[in-house]
Amino acid sequence: TLNNYVLGLIETRWALRQREAAGGVDNISGRRQDVLDQCLGAIAPEDWSKSAAEQIRDEVKTFILAGHETSASMLAWSLYELTIPTAAATSHREQLQKEALLAFKDCLTDSNGSSSSLRITSMPPRLAGLQQLQFSEACLRESLRKYSVVPTVVRVCSRRSP
Repeated sequence: TLNNYVLGLIETRWALRQREAAGGVDNISGRRQDVLDQCLGAIAPEDWSKSAAEQIRDEVKTFILAGHETSASMLAWSLYELTIPTAAATSHREQLQKEALLAFKDCLTDSNGSSSSLRITSMPPRLAGLQQLQFSEACLRESLRKYSVVPTVVRVCSRRSP
């Protein structure tokens, strides 16, 4: 199950961190520290237990699943907005296409001299190209603002103020 898989990853990482600490090294393997390292770093060795591992498992699953849900929703609503037949949506589609062609120019080959004949090469996008996707990012953020995954925050008064 997913719970057992994630729990296995957590326990393996905990053991690695303990070996590193025993050797007096923060990161003996030279690996990049990630969110799991941050969570595990908040637990003292004497507080480590099965329930601590299960709590971290639940937190890691929340990070992953919540991030996936937000990204999927943001993309779906952005695409929806771009399909609405308005002058603004047409203009936005054109601007997004121009931006993408510039950002991914190293990843595309042009066999006939037109954008319809573009083919993807095996080269991955470069960071500099991805950083040029500012209008794309703005469109995604706007869809997140308009169609929030968490549309309301409700608070209930637990007692009457004096």
